[in-house]
Amino acid sequence: MPDAITYVMVLSRYVICVEVYNVIFPTDGLYKKEQNFQDAIKVSASRLQFSLPVAALTILVLYLMKASVVQSIFIALSALLSATLIPFYSHFFPRLKFSQLAKIEISFHLAALASVFLWLATNSILFVLIFSLLEIPCKALCIFFLQKIGVATTLRSMKEENRTSHAGRNFFNGIKFGYPITFSNYFFRLPFAFPFPSGAIDPIFVLASQLSSAAYNVILVIHSDRLTKLIKYAALFSTALGVFLVPLVAYGSPNIPLQLFVVLCFTLPYSFWLSCLSGLKGLLNSRGYRLFLILGLNSIMLLAAFVKIELIWAAFIFPFFYFMSLIWAKKNARS
Repeated sequence: MPDAITYVMVLSRYVICVEVYNVIFPTDGLYKKEQNFQDAIKVSASRLQFSLPVAALTILVLYLMKASVVQSIFIALSALLSATLIPFYSHFFPRLKFSQLAKIEISFHLAALASVFLWLATNSILFVLIFSLLEIPCKALCIFFLQKIGVATTLRSMKEENRTSHAGRNFFNGIKFGYPITFSNYFFRLPFAFPFPSGAIDPIFVLASQLSSAAYNVILVIHSDRLTKLIKYAALFSTALGVFLVPLVAYGSPNIPLQLFVVLCFTLPYSFWLSCLSGLKGLLNSRGYRLFLILGLNSIMLLAAFVKIELIWAAFIFPFFYFMSLIWAKKNARS
C-alpha cells in the first residue's frame, strides 16, 4: 500500500506537469489527418521555447509541496522530455502501420513487466516509476527510429522555427486554443481532484469522468470518414436517449445506477464534440465559440462548486448545442 500511494502521487504530479504544456501549446489537433509533420515541429519548438522557466517553476512548486529535491527534478525533467516529444508521438501514432504499432506496444508491455519484477525482487518502487515517467518519450523515440526520421534534421528545423517565431505571440496563440480544449477534457474530473464547498459526487461517477476522456482520445485517432459518421449517429442516438431519461432522474426517487447510465449516455456525444473542437477545421477557430465555451464551462463550475454539485453535468449542454446547430445548418442548406 505505501508503494501504491507513492506511485499514484508521483504519477499524478507528472501528468499535471505535462498537461501544463498542453494548456499553452495543445497537441490534440496533431492527431487530425489534415496536420503534417511540420505542425508537430512547430508545437514542439514552441513548447521548448518556454520549457526552462516552466521546468524551474515545476521543481520549485514540487519542492514546496514537500517532495524531495531528487523527486522534484526527476518529475520536472521527465515532464519536459515528454512535453517536447509528445507532439511527434501524437502526429505519428494514428499514422503507424498496425504491425509497427504492435511491435512498440508489445515491447513496452514487456518492459513494464520487467519493471514490476524488479520492484518485487528489490522491494523498490523506483523501477516502476522510472518506466512510467519515461514511457511516452521513449515511445516517441521508437517512432522516430521506425519512421526513419533524422533527429539532427528535426532539431535543426525546431531551431529554425524558434528563430523565426515571436515568443510572446506564440504563447498567447497557444493558450488561446490550449486552455479551452484541456479544460473541456478534464472538466468532469475537477470535483474529484478538488473538494467543492457544495459537497461531493458519489465516487461511482468517476467512471464517467474517465470514460469521456478515453473515448475522446480514441475518436481523435480515427481517420475513417465512414467510421466518424457512424460515431456521430451513435452520439445523436445517445443524446436522444439521455434527454428521454433525464426526467426519470430529475423527478424519480434517487437511483445511482440510473443516474450513472444517464451520465454515460451523454459521455459519447461529449467526447465526439470534444474531437470537433481541435484541429485546423475545429470549432475553436471561431473566437465567438471559444469565448462561449470558456464562459459557459467556468460559469457551470462556479455554480456547481457553490450551489449544487450535480450542476457539473450541465456541461453536457455543449454537445447538444453542437448537434442542434448541425441539424439547423442542414435544414438551411435544403431550403
